[in-house]
Amino acid sequence: MAGSERVHIVLMEIPERLPSRDVVRLVLPEVAEELRAVPLAVEDGALTAAIASPQDRAAVDALAELTGYDVFPVLSPPDQWDAALERFRALCSEELPKQAAEWEV
Repeated sequence: MAGSERVHIVLMEIPERLPSRDVVRLVLPEVAEELRAVPLAVEDGALTAAIASPQDRAAVDALAELTGYDVFPVLSPPDQWDAALERFRALCSEELPKQAAEWEV
């Protein structure tokens, strides 16, 4: 298979406890939606993200550049991806007032 590259895609059922709070400050919800990539958790120096198209190298690379983490992309059922994005948005809206207070001098 010269010139072709095998891509292994992991299918992940997204538990309701994800995304975790530690990923909220990594990506704005608008960026997550634009990239179709929901950050789920950081573990062992890697960011696990549910990505609508895990084979989309541009989205994976953009997420890695934005966060500074190696990205482990996973595929999830569309309804779970949508639910994870909504949980991510909710966590972000809870954290924004806290971040603004930290920025005030």
